[in-house]
Amino acid sequence: MAASKKIDAICIVITVLALILTILFMNGKALGLQPYSDPDGSSDGRFSSSDLKKKADTQGASTITLRGDSADITGNGAYFANGVLTIAYKGTYVLNGTLNGQIVVDADGDDKIWLVLDGLSVKCEDNAALYVKNADKVFVNLVEGSSNSFECGNAFSSSALKDNIKGAIFSRDDLTLNGTGELTVTGGYAHGIVCKDSLKIAGGTINVTARSDALHANDAVYIKDAGLTVKAGDDGITVSNDEGTGEFYMASGTVDVSEVYEGIEAENILVEGGELNISCKDDGFNATSTASGSGITVNDGTISIINTGGRDADGMDSNRDICINGGTIFVSVPSDGNALDCGSENGGKTVITGGSLIACGGTMMAESPDESTTQPTFMQGIQGNEGDVIRLETSDGEEILNKTVPNSFSAVTVSLPEFKQGLTYKLICGDQTKEITFTETVMITDISDNPMGGGGPGGGGPAGGGHP
Repeated sequence: MAASKKIDAICIVITVLALILTILFMNGKALGLQPYSDPDGSSDGRFSSSDLKKKADTQGASTITLRGDSADITGNGAYFANGVLTIAYKGTYVLNGTLNGQIVVDADGDDKIWLVLDGLSVKCEDNAALYVKNADKVFVNLVEGSSNSFECGNAFSSSALKDNIKGAIFSRDDLTLNGTGELTVTGGYAHGIVCKDSLKIAGGTINVTARSDALHANDAVYIKDAGLTVKAGDDGITVSNDEGTGEFYMASGTVDVSEVYEGIEAENILVEGGELNISCKDDGFNATSTASGSGITVNDGTISIINTGGRDADGMDSNRDICINGGTIFVSVPSDGNALDCGSENGGKTVITGGSLIACGGTMMAESPDESTTQPTFMQGIQGNEGDVIRLETSDGEEILNKTVPNSFSAVTVSLPEFKQGLTYKLICGDQTKEITFTETVMITDISDNPMGGGGPGGGGPAGGGHP
């Protein structure tokens, strides 16, 4: 009987404690309690709170001043020898000065490293100026008001080539650039920044010039709250891996890509905000995945893609879908190229549900928007020369579009939120005027040069009309 009473008492105590914990859990904030959260936990699915830090916590940090071919080190975790500064332990390192040599991060595989740059310039003639050899993740934080640079020469050493190093910044692990300062990267040998995992640019003003690709990553390039300017001999930004899951993602900020062959190439491309300007010789967007993902998706943001003289170029080229749900998009490619080219051979289609789209290109292999498009859209054959202005007026003469087109064109695809089903609009270019009446959501007219009838599989109907 005594044992039974003890058990009953224990059960009562446990029940009371459970009730107390439940009350604290449900009303913790009201009672002044703050829940624990992982300081490196994900804040929005792609960026952790640490990725988005503008200012690094430098309390207890090691301080390193570089002096050409020597270094003054205050604190633990780093050493200098033969022109190489090695970061060997987790923690935060504040770096300034000039180095004719290399910075190497070679720590344990679960170590997180913060490199806080406060006026740092590193040039390595025959290897990567910054080489992340081993770590869990490296954060390069740019101090407000600081100017920093990493530069490599035009020829790499045999040891660098043996290690397959191909960038002024070369990281074998996850790499984040953040802060509010400025960073200039010059890739004289091959690429500017190479990341064999995920590269995140979440702050600062980043300028990259490279002989080959400006940015080259295996798994992802994510951009938020940053200003990025790139020039390259090959692609502006490339993301590619053996699994076909590489992703380019932009949430906010500004990206300017110029003097490149292709603008952005990745298995999948997703833009949800910011401003993206691409001036290229070939494709502006090239989504290469044929097996998974949506191809190209634009939910918001401002995008300008202008071809600068290449042949058979596409503005947006996807091996799968092109999905435009919002944003403001302008595409201009010459009349021998496609403004929008979805992967109809892989079951892909172009679907427009929102946003403002003006896409000018050719008619020969033009892909029209799919019939599942929900925002009124037209694809109109019309001849335009370099520098011509296209205008749109309502039937009452109100101008709703006035746009200068830098390349010659023979087809224009336009989708605007202002369009209304059943109304008539005038498309004017020079002395040409075309009337479009939205009897259907997608109108395809005068695309006579296209043997597929202005869309091909999954696209629009025959030339001279809407869908059958």
